[in-house]
Amino acid sequence: MDFNEGLGKALVLETQGKIDDAITSYEALAIEFPKEKAVFSRLGTLFFRKGDLSAGIKNFKKALSLCEGDPSCPYDLAVAYYRAGQLENAVEYFNKSVEINENYLMGIYWLGLTHYHLGNLEESKNYYKKLLGLNPDFKICHYHLGVINNRLADYKGAIDEFEQFLKVDKDSSTAWAHLGSNYYENGDLDKAVEAYSKAVKLQPMDAKSKQNLKLLLELKEKFS
Repeated sequence: MDFNEGLGKALVLETQGKIDDAITSYEALAIEFPKEKAVFSRLGTLFFRKGDLSAGIKNFKKALSLCEGDPSCPYDLAVAYYRAGQLENAVEYFNKSVEINENYLMGIYWLGLTHYHLGNLEESKNYYKKLLGLNPDFKICHYHLGVINNRLADYKGAIDEFEQFLKVDKDSSTAWAHLGSNYYENGDLDKAVEAYSKAVKLQPMDAKSKQNLKLLLELKEKFS
């Protein structure tokens, strides 16, 4: 069997949603062409799609063993570990992707995300700041930094970050709600009411934002 022809047929099955048939085709290719990284990478992806995390990780490890100098290989394995809830292992392999290319943006982004979920807030913050330094257009980092600053009780810092994020995504009701919360914590009741009002306008079914806005309006009336 020609490798490219076999790979093409497996990819067609995959795009048709015939996942089990695609896996069978890729496994046949893996037997005939055991040095082809792409086959094991696709198997890893498909097993994850099926919910077989251990088989997915096994195949991503095999792909990594066939890969040299490509940061996407340890990155793919790291994402697999992250999705399996094995965060320490995920950090190890995200680090390997960044060791290959210190400016590998997705590796840096996921290091920020993984460290956040491990509770390493300052490390997470540093990775998001590094990413923005490399690519200022990676605006989602401002959202993450806002959340981190809030957890660190740096409410002014959180306000700055959410305002930066809302410059590019003014329709994010969640960001407006976060902004309102931080304005309140920072002692600015008027701006908190304004931000929560925008959150509720964008997402009228958000019960939490509606309740917070109601409480803030009551406070405003009480102290007016």
